[in-house]
Amino acid sequence: MIGFSVSGAILMKLKPTHIKTITEKLIALPETSYIYRSTGEYDIVTVVYAHDINHFNELVKEVKMINGVKDARISVTTELIKANPTFIL
Repeated sequence: MIGFSVSGAILMKLKPTHIKTITEKLIALPETSYIYRSTGEYDIVTVVYAHDINHFNELVKEVKMINGVKDARISVTTELIKANPTFIL
C-alpha cells in the first residue's frame, strides 16, 4: 500500500465472550487490511500495514491492549511474493 512500508500479521488468542467487540475494534483500525477467523491455536489473524516500524509497534501495542485479547504473536513481513486479490471462476 502506498505510504505504508511495513506490513505484518498479528495472530491473537481471544476470550470467547469478547470476539465480537474485538473484531469490531480491529475493523475500525485504518491499518487493518485483512481479518480472518481461524482454527487451531489462534482465534484471529489480521494483516496490518504501517508507515514505518515505529508506527507498527504502536499499532501492536494498541491491539494488545484491547480488552479480551489474551495473547498476540507478531510477524513482520519481509517480502511480498504474490498478491492476487481477484479470483478467476
